[in-house]
Amino acid sequence: MSFLPGARYPRLGFRIASGEQPILHEKRQPTPLHETNVAQSEADWKPVSGKQPVFISPISFVRIPKDAMGPVFASHNHFPSITWCPNGDLLATWFTDPGASYTGEEGSQLNIAAARLRRGASEWEEASLFYSAADRNDHSASLWTNRENGRLYHFQGTGSFPKQGNQILFMRHSDDSGASWSTPRVMSDKRSMWNPHVLMKTRAGHMILTSDFNFDQPMWGRIIVSKDDGETWHQPAGRIVGQHPGIVELRDGRWLAIGRDNLNTQHEAVQGVGVPISITADEGETWTYRREPALGLGFNWRQRPVLIRLEEGPLLFIGFTDKWGTPDAGFVNGVEFVDQAGVRRKGYGMFAALSEDEGETWTGHKLLTPGSERKEYDGGGNTEWFETDASHAEPAGYIQAIQSPDGMIHLISSKLHYRFNYAWLRMPTVAE
Repeated sequence: MSFLPGARYPRLGFRIASGEQPILHEKRQPTPLHETNVAQSEADWKPVSGKQPVFISPISFVRIPKDAMGPVFASHNHFPSITWCPNGDLLATWFTDPGASYTGEEGSQLNIAAARLRRGASEWEEASLFYSAADRNDHSASLWTNRENGRLYHFQGTGSFPKQGNQILFMRHSDDSGASWSTPRVMSDKRSMWNPHVLMKTRAGHMILTSDFNFDQPMWGRIIVSKDDGETWHQPAGRIVGQHPGIVELRDGRWLAIGRDNLNTQHEAVQGVGVPISITADEGETWTYRREPALGLGFNWRQRPVLIRLEEGPLLFIGFTDKWGTPDAGFVNGVEFVDQAGVRRKGYGMFAALSEDEGETWTGHKLLTPGSERKEYDGGGNTEWFETDASHAEPAGYIQAIQSPDGMIHLISSKLHYRFNYAWLRMPTVAE
């Protein structure tokens, strides 16, 4: 039944047969494209100009034939993750399923797909299967690269659909830029809802993986911590406000997290207006909460935010201004910014904000739009087609961002890959 070694379930038993046993032959699968001919030379990550703004028009990292029906599916692709490889490639994963006409995200057909953007290439390769356990719902995956030794990590929840709280969490690693992976090892076999999102390593050497706690209201996130480079893991008792949280370490050693919003709850911890911020001073055992209006009014609760620390020092938040919407359907809230012409106006959709004072205040708001010219993009996932211009960016999506060793920021939504640097973030949004 595809249970991982080390996993314990109340319904897991053994059948012992007597007599001569049949010889089982392993059925070998073709090597997936993302693991084929992976360069092993270490890349020379030449720094992107610190003063010259760089922005590259978004491209699709999810490339699947329209009629594909397994093991990767054209119907529905969602919950992405991205990391850099020591050889200079980028590697992305996401879950792929046959869509709502079948069992969708709840079914055992849900697999993890992957694609590679090879060093020097202009487009991502076609998707191929990254991980699949037969008869299991492999609901979500997260990738992370350890800057100290170049090791790639893959974290995965697997079991039945997370809403049923019947998943386990495992990890594996790669020391050859993702060409091969270690045997999966269970991190927690506590049957729960595991949607691993991001990982951070603190100055003290703690590895922190964020995940979800529940699917009800109010929605909570959580962390699982390792103090021995991933050998053992501990789940602190405290909870983060909101699901799919991002997390950073502050200069004073505290940890700050921002989760997917849930304003439609009356829980006292999330009263008020603005995006919820959670802070812990005791390694996740307890958290304090506040709301930050400067990061939006909190109506982006359906989306997954980004929170990372840039190599240049500031904290970077990326989120969405509204619960949902398109330029034609109309937005409600928006965020104010000053454009390149010095005009203060509102923008709608995906935006960035920076904090120079460890999350106390957030400034430098910038709409993440490709430009003033009206353009149409396929956002994939639950976003679908949308249009951008000087006042409208991608309206929704599950996003993640990393900063590669050359200083480039790589942001992925449900289907699109954006690339820009810190200097571009500091430039005002384009004028109309």
